[in-house]
Amino acid sequence: MLALTGRRVEITVRRDRKALTGKAKDLGNAVVLTGVAAISVNSKGKANSCRVRFTDVYENQNVTWRMITWQSTKLPE
Repeated sequence: MLALTGRRVEITVRRDRKALTGKAKDLGNAVVLTGVAAISVNSKGKANSCRVRFTDVYENQNVTWRMITWQSTKLPE
């Protein structure tokens, strides 16, 4: 679990092409993405990384796709 408590935390997300089980569901003005991602977090100079299964929702707002929500669950190592 990542707790943000007012300090700067750098998060990088990249797709894991080897284990990607990605799917996209087009709902017209919204898209639901599911899949696997590798997450890297740097906090106070300490690097951590893990793989997660995620669900991500984007909405088209005035011709711009914006992330509405992200939920992820850490996968076993």
